[in-house]
Amino acid sequence: MASYLKGIGDALNGSNEILPSFDAKIYNYLTQNEAGIVGTEPSKFPLTVIDRGVQIGAGMVHAMGYFGMTDSPTQLNFVYPTGSPQYARIYAEINLSVTPHQFKIKSTAQSSTTNIALIQDDLKVAPSGIHQIPLYLLTINPNNTITSVDQRAMLSAPQRAMNADNVTGTIAGRAISNIFESNHYVKNATTATKAQTIVYTESAPTSSPPAGTLTIYKGSSLPGTRYDRVIYLTTV
Repeated sequence: MASYLKGIGDALNGSNEILPSFDAKIYNYLTQNEAGIVGTEPSKFPLTVIDRGVQIGAGMVHAMGYFGMTDSPTQLNFVYPTGSPQYARIYAEINLSVTPHQFKIKSTAQSSTTNIALIQDDLKVAPSGIHQIPLYLLTINPNNTITSVDQRAMLSAPQRAMNADNVTGTIAGRAISNIFESNHYVKNATTATKAQTIVYTESAPTSSPPAGTLTIYKGSSLPGTRYDRVIYLTTV
């Protein structure tokens, strides 16, 4: 049994050695994202059809705290069928089952069906797991053409951190239900009550304005004389 700290290590006794699984736990805690393509990168695994295959450009993925990146194109070749079209899925694979761990862009074997499953182990609980992130579904046609369906899921930001989905109790001592409306609007930050809306109404002058209104008199006469209209501002 050992203890670890994310800090400077000691090469002599192995203290605080770099552990990918430990780093992944930290990143997963910070991001809480589903697996997908890191959308903030300038290149996001673009696909180019070439003779008898495709070329997948550079990009970066994230899955449960693990990050994988390639900075050069990957070429994948196929065999054109002679009868019905065949299909293949292009995916990015994080493989913890080998040492050293691997990240590669791969393709499934050609299939007669589009129902092609990928391995998607939960890397948080599978220290030797494999997680394959879908990129494209290819149709390999007998007329020597290849078409594709984009299956990339883009990650634009740490979703749960951005939406505060992980906060289930209180913020600064106030219950979540007293801070956010069901439609995600923020309530009054000081009183933790529903933010008020101003309702505008206009009518002829009256000697008894409705209670709880701000009354603005509207007209061309001087103060103390007759006014043409009255504006009432009421909060709801």
